[in-house]
Amino acid sequence: MLIARFSVPSWCTGDVIDADNLATGGMHWLRWDATQGAFEIVTAIPPGHRPWRIAR
Repeated sequence: MLIARFSVPSWCTGDVIDADNLATGGMHWLRWDATQGAFEIVTAIPPGHRPWRIAR
């Protein structure tokens, strides 16, 4: 998992939260899922659900 406040190169793979993701999805919520052995990543602004929260 990579969390950065700047845009990362396209060759970065796996779970990436960067400036581009933050600009479109806002804050991200992470929850450890022990059965999957990975984080569940949820954006604060799901696509299409809350258009008033981002003025772009």
